[in-house]
Amino acid sequence: MRCTTRPSLASLAAAAASLLAPACSSALKGAPASIREEVLRYPGLGRIKWRLPQIPDVRFSVAAPLLSAGPRIECGFPSSGKCKIEAYARDLSKHARAKRADFLDEMQDFTLRFGKERTIDIKTRGSGPALYYATLTHKYPERNNARITRGYYIKGPFVIRFEHESRADFAAELEPIFEVVLSAEAVDADAILAWKLYDYKAICSQAFPALQDGNDAAFAGSPFASVDWFSGILASRENTSRDQLSDELANQSKDLFDSFAKKRTFQYFWHFCQVYPATVLEAERYRSAGRRRGTIGVNPGARDATELGAGVPVASVSKDGPAARAGVRSGDIILQVNGEEVSTVTDLLRATVLQTGKEVELRILRGSEALHLVVGVAAEPD
Repeated sequence: MRCTTRPSLASLAAAAASLLAPACSSALKGAPASIREEVLRYPGLGRIKWRLPQIPDVRFSVAAPLLSAGPRIECGFPSSGKCKIEAYARDLSKHARAKRADFLDEMQDFTLRFGKERTIDIKTRGSGPALYYATLTHKYPERNNARITRGYYIKGPFVIRFEHESRADFAAELEPIFEVVLSAEAVDADAILAWKLYDYKAICSQAFPALQDGNDAAFAGSPFASVDWFSGILASRENTSRDQLSDELANQSKDLFDSFAKKRTFQYFWHFCQVYPATVLEAERYRSAGRRRGTIGVNPGARDATELGAGVPVASVSKDGPAARAGVRSGDIILQVNGEEVSTVTDLLRATVLQTGKEVELRILRGSEALHLVVGVAAEPD
């Protein structure tokens, strides 16, 4: 999303200068720190409020924006340790479990090239949602910082990625970084999320009319249906008129549709639109006032566009989740829930997410065999 206004380099430089902290060697040993709040505007994310600790001998500063992103935060430590913290738009169609799998793959690839470790130990910090990170030891510490930590944090419409390098006590230096990342608050979260969900629904209705009713129902049943997202986005802009914003969003909607229709495969586009109800739930998961919904622990897949009415395939099953414990497997096709036929992801979600604490009976097709399994509906985890 293009912003009509961005902080000038001069204003960013002034902000960076104002964030420099005085020197004191006790900074990372429990010395109290004051807090400075910065509200920065990012393309496609609106405004993000950061809480930057003013710790002696540690520097947190606002850096000039990259060409493809908004402002970022950098930090420096007396040991020559350094970090960068950047915000990106979140792929709402990708479940949090898939994001963790992508992060593990990324870190494994990184350590194969540069790290001494043969296995990756992914750790978490915080809860609801948690920050994920892993630390590697560089193969060539004489030429590079010995310890490299990478991590990510999902909240509202954004994903925050951060990286820290240090030769010294990296664990102590990570603490203020975690504090900054976990403090990030999307000021315009509901407006941005509602706009994106509305946009996705519109292009999917245009491309696949057969999915419109189900997708409309998924959106209407969410908290985003009552959000005046246009006014919310307009309020986050400076010196932008309603007509200018309307034109900009219309152009972006067209660009999004074209990116699916021309640059993606038909099957990808179809899958994206068929699992739209799950995308709505994924967006709702990280709202500060989100509802706690139920889950049976399956990741639904998508059938070919010509196979409507043939049940909902199970793409994967959460390890140790309710479905896994009941015997559901990847590749099964869920035909019925409590005797009612399900033919779309919307049907499956409607039949399960509101049944937290209860049990549902699934009729499943596994190859040519029909099975009946009883599955408990657990609260959707943070």
